[in-house]
Amino acid sequence: MIAVESLQKHYPIRRRGVFRRRSTGAVRAVDDVSFTVASGETLGLVGESGCGKTTTARAMLHLIEPSAGRVLLEGEDVLAVFRRGERREELRLRRRMQYVFQDPYLSLNPRWTVAETILEPLRVHAHVPRAQWEERLAHLLDLVGLEAAHAARYPHECSGGQRQRVGIARALAVEPGFLICDEPVSSLDVSVRAQILNLLVELQERLGLTYLYISHDLASVRFIAGRVAVMYLGRIVETANVETLFAHPRHHYTAALLAAIPVPDPDTRIVRAVVAGELPSAMNIPPGCRFHPRCPAALPRCREIDPPLELAADGHLVACHNPR
Repeated sequence: MIAVESLQKHYPIRRRGVFRRRSTGAVRAVDDVSFTVASGETLGLVGESGCGKTTTARAMLHLIEPSAGRVLLEGEDVLAVFRRGERREELRLRRRMQYVFQDPYLSLNPRWTVAETILEPLRVHAHVPRAQWEERLAHLLDLVGLEAAHAARYPHECSGGQRQRVGIARALAVEPGFLICDEPVSSLDVSVRAQILNLLVELQERLGLTYLYISHDLASVRFIAGRVAVMYLGRIVETANVETLFAHPRHHYTAALLAAIPVPDPDTRIVRAVVAGELPSAMNIPPGCRFHPRCPAALPRCREIDPPLELAADGHLVACHNPR
C-alpha cells in the first residue's frame, strides 16, 4: 500500500556573513530511508529519540517538505501531488492518509469542543452532507469508545486517554485507509496505554486499516506490529518480522534496544548489551557505519565503508558488516 523510496530530509545550517547568510553544513535528520507497508499490515518504526522517526512520518504526509525521495500510495506519487499545489487533489490524498499525533492535548484546539474537533474534517473535506454530521459524530464517538456526552466537553475536561480517543476519531472522520500513529501512547498511564493499543487493533480489524506505528516502547511495538524497522541516526539499519527480530536480532543496535526493555521480575538476571557513548549529532555523522563508534563488534572496515541494507538470514534486512 505504501512504498517509501530514498526519503531524505536535510536541514541546512546557515550562518550570517557580512553581506549574506552562507551554508556551513546540514542536519541530516532523515538520510535515505526506504521501506514498504502492505495493505492491512502494521509496520513498527523504532529507535532512540532524535533518530528521525517523526521527521520521516511528517515528510511522508508532506507536513514538512522532504529534501529528496518518493512516497507512493498504491502506486501514486504522493509528494508530486502535494508539490503541484492542487487543493482538490491534496484533499483527496489527505482523506486516504491520516496522522495520530503523539501529545493528545497539544494536538487538540483547547477552544473547541470534542464535537467541533471531530466535525472539522467533515467541514474541510465536504465528503459527508451536513444533514448527516450528527449521525456521523455519534458513530465516530461510539467507534472509539466514547459516550455521546463527551461531544460537549472541551479537551481540558477529558482525561489523557479520552483525548487520544478524540484524536483517533478525528483521524477516522475522513475514512482513511492508512494511519500514521506517532507514539500515540507515550504520554499515557500504563493501564490507559493497553486500552488505546487494544482500540487500535480492534479498529484495524474492523475497518481494514494499515498502520505505520512509531514508538520507542518496544513492548507496545511487539504487541501491535507485524514487522519492525529499526532506525538509527536517520537511516534504517534492520527490518524483520516482529517475532524473528525479538528472538534473534542481527544488528548490534537492535540487540541493545531489546536488552533495555524492563523485565517485571526482580529475581530475573538481566544481561545488558554494551553500547558506549551517546547518539552522535546528525550535523556530524561518523564516516563509514554510523553506529561504529558505539558498537562492541566494530571491524576496521566499519570505520570506512557504510554498509548497505541487505538480506541476511531468516528474512532479516540488516545494514551491518559483522552481524550477530
